[in-house]
Amino acid sequence: MSPAFDRLDALPDTRKVERPRLVSRPMPGAWMPLVGTGMLVHLPTEQTLEDLSDLDDEDLALSETFARDLLALVAWERHERAVRAQEGGR
Repeated sequence: MSPAFDRLDALPDTRKVERPRLVSRPMPGAWMPLVGTGMLVHLPTEQTLEDLSDLDDEDLALSETFARDLLALVAWERHERAVRAQEGGR
């Protein structure tokens, strides 16, 4: 190729990359807002939770971290129970 093509390849890519448009979706089916309370109820367990729409980005991130860590703890507990069962309940 010619030196002109080399210079062209060296230029930054200026094409605009468009992200897909986000669209709203329904709340997960296991949750329902408790009208007038600012709370959500988890239908299978009937446990309530503060409405996440009232939280700022930092609090949402902390909630996400808590949920991820809780799932890890539950998985660990299930594993430990399996270990104890394998060892005859000791």
